[in-house]
Amino acid sequence: MPRESQNYNSGKHQEKEAYVYMCQYGFLRPDNKQRKIIEEALYKVFGAEIKRSAFDLIPEKILPFCNDVDNLANCIIQNGLGNKSYPELVLYEMKSAGSKRQQKVKQNWKGFGFTITQNEEHNWAELGDDGYKFIFVDLCSTPARYRILNRAEWDNPENCRPYTTSSIWIKNL
Repeated sequence: MPRESQNYNSGKHQEKEAYVYMCQYGFLRPDNKQRKIIEEALYKVFGAEIKRSAFDLIPEKILPFCNDVDNLANCIIQNGLGNKSYPELVLYEMKSAGSKRQQKVKQNWKGFGFTITQNEEHNWAELGDDGYKFIFVDLCSTPARYRILNRAEWDNPENCRPYTTSSIWIKNL
């Protein structure tokens, strides 16, 4: 198997492993229908045009509202008015280090690397830190751990060293 395929498959396994871990903390991955409803509700309430594929998790308590656009839009509006009987909608992008990772993640997360896509950048620009957060998941440490961060908490010269890269997905040759 080519190295690229191994890396891709390893990343998918790592993502599934991180998802199972995050479920125990009240986060779930919405299905395609729920993603479409979230997309439409955010547009209806905020005029935000999000990319459905550019978030991984939502709070589990939001799921019952994700079967109808108007229901979810009302939930967002009610929560925005301070009504705590409605849960807050935040989209979470998960970045993870799997349990089989050779190099352990340090306590201060030094050495933790990940990619951020143009669509993830777009969603953050549309929703800001209140509506779009990042979950760093470290499954290679004992015990496993996670941390929820606003972008500004990791995206600054003191905390990270970004570099430009391009990912290509061939559709057809």
